[in-house]
Amino acid sequence: MAEGFEKQSPLDHLTHAPMEGGQVRLDVCAPRGRINLRGDVADPAFMAAVSGAGGIEPPTEPNTGRAGSDATILWLGPDEWLIETAAAAEADTAAALETTLGPLHAAATVLGNAATTLSLAGPRAPDVLAKGMTLDLDPARFLPGHCARSLLAKATVILHRPTEEIAYEITVGRSFADYAWRWLQDAALEYGPGAGG
Repeated sequence: MAEGFEKQSPLDHLTHAPMEGGQVRLDVCAPRGRINLRGDVADPAFMAAVSGAGGIEPPTEPNTGRAGSDATILWLGPDEWLIETAAAAEADTAAALETTLGPLHAAATVLGNAATTLSLAGPRAPDVLAKGMTLDLDPARFLPGHCARSLLAKATVILHRPTEEIAYEITVGRSFADYAWRWLQDAALEYGPGAGG
């Protein structure tokens, strides 16, 4: 990332007051750093290298995430993960990975401003998402720490439930961010004041 460059949300142009007082809350998450990681979890050197650079090992259980003090790693496939950091830490984390991965058969690719993340929270958040997803979002099944790649209506997203709260982070490609925001607003209209944003 070029020095002095600041990540910006593709939704900065919208007037998007968070939903208040209803059964759902939709908001835009602060910009964050994102790195696509590829490697072999069967290789102890790979696991140690990632842990040394990011402070946590990649999760090996499908559709789960692992959070550390400075980063979160989401499982995307048997040899693929998404590392999320503070926006300002993206370049340093990528450089550390490049150094520690060194000669290993692995890759860490900075994604930059390629995506944005929305937050949808509240007791009816699973119902809003169910209007455009085929995932089983029952909070007893889609547990804290779970993640999945899926479609939200016509947009490919990564869905993550980071905590015990009924709240989901929806990471969507930059070019679909406006579409996803407006779709979620519309889908949430029946669940309370402010849902139309």
